[in-house]
Amino acid sequence: MPSQNTLPFDPRLMLLAGLALLAAVLVRRTYRRIRRRAEIPESASGAEPDRAAASTPAPPEWTRWHVAMHETARDAMGELDSKMRALQCLIAQADHHASRLDEAVRRASTLARPTESNGANPSTSSSVESNPPTDHRSA
Repeated sequence: MPSQNTLPFDPRLMLLAGLALLAAVLVRRTYRRIRRRAEIPESASGAEPDRAAASTPAPPEWTRWHVAMHETARDAMGELDSKMRALQCLIAQADHHASRLDEAVRRASTLARPTESNGANPSTSSSVESNPPTDHRSA
């Protein structure tokens, strides 16, 4: 049976030609890139820095700025350290006061239980109404 290929070229042959052309372009591009790298001197590419340029002293204003930045950083760290110490002291005080309040609540709840178990109703007690609570904070 005759082939029904009406195209003037074989598609498989065109695929192979396209792949060969792509390979040629990639090889040429890689070759150009390698050649350009070989033309660039070593010091300009940044691979090996110039030792003389690295050992030259910085301008005086840069050195002064560098020293000022170190002093500023040291001052800031000192301030942060002192604020952290003050915060730690405040946290310790808050923990101490919280434990004192917890203990006071426990004592108050243990003192309130016997009066409730005796059947006394604190809302109808005359002693509560005649003695208003005093403020002990000012003492």
